[in-house]
Amino acid sequence: MSTSICHESRLNQAFRLNLMGIYFIVLLLYSYADSPNNKRKLMNDSQYNLIAEDLLLAVEEAIEESGVDIDYEGVGGLLTLTFKNSTKIIINKQAPLHEIWIATKFNGHHFTYSDSEEIWVDKRGGDEFWQFLSNAVSIQAETEVTLSSE
Repeated sequence: MSTSICHESRLNQAFRLNLMGIYFIVLLLYSYADSPNNKRKLMNDSQYNLIAEDLLLAVEEAIEESGVDIDYEGVGGLLTLTFKNSTKIIINKQAPLHEIWIATKFNGHHFTYSDSEEIWVDKRGGDEFWQFLSNAVSIQAETEVTLSSE
């Protein structure tokens, strides 16, 4: 009987330590979200969808205004840019993550929205969305292209 009490005591202790660990992680997550160093504010799904759809429409308009021969097709949160040399850039919404992903001929990048700066920023390199897209389009179009939301 003493071994079952000892075993039960160890299980209770392990359970309490596990709960404390979970509580600690939750505290860390909430404290980071409220930290002044965290430039990314949490947004709800509706806000994300509005901002992301505006971005995709702005890309279509910028491509149209660039004067470069680039075909584009937008369907359901996915925008495909097709170049004369048959290469593609794919820009798509990642709604569960509140991100925009760009796949180029060379690599892929994930962008998050910085509410404080009102720009999309690459998680890997810190590049601003329009700067990154202009460079990628220039490489794949084989001509200098500058895109912007204005």
